[in-house]
Amino acid sequence: MGAWGYKNFENDDALDFLYEVEENNKLAEEIIDKVSNLKSTDYLDSQTASQALAAIELFATKKGTPSGDFGFSETKIKLETLPFSPVVLEKSKMVISRISSNSELRELMNEGGNEKEFTDVLNDLNKRIEI
Repeated sequence: MGAWGYKNFENDDALDFLYEVEENNKLAEEIIDKVSNLKSTDYLDSQTASQALAAIELFATKKGTPSGDFGFSETKIKLETLPFSPVVLEKSKMVISRISSNSELRELMNEGGNEKEFTDVLNDLNKRIEI
């Protein structure tokens, strides 16, 4: 993983995912479905977790609560065509919880000494996607 910070867009996996979403905006909902369908004992790698957090940031932006972490104007993503519903937001909350409690990304943040900051970022994102 090419990470240089604890924020959701401070890693290569998240940024690369945004450029994939430019080509296929359904990928955002698909990654949320993928992670929300994992069993609690299934391994959640850092790449998938980072992509899911980037997708959730897209949904938060569409909802009107964007992160100050990244300027979406720098991408060609058309937020108006992004699949979006209360169900997606509920699944997103489950995904944040899963990443927070049991994921390789969480482990990497803990090992890097960024546990508190990462938790704060996840808590902020969780609040921004409240229905």
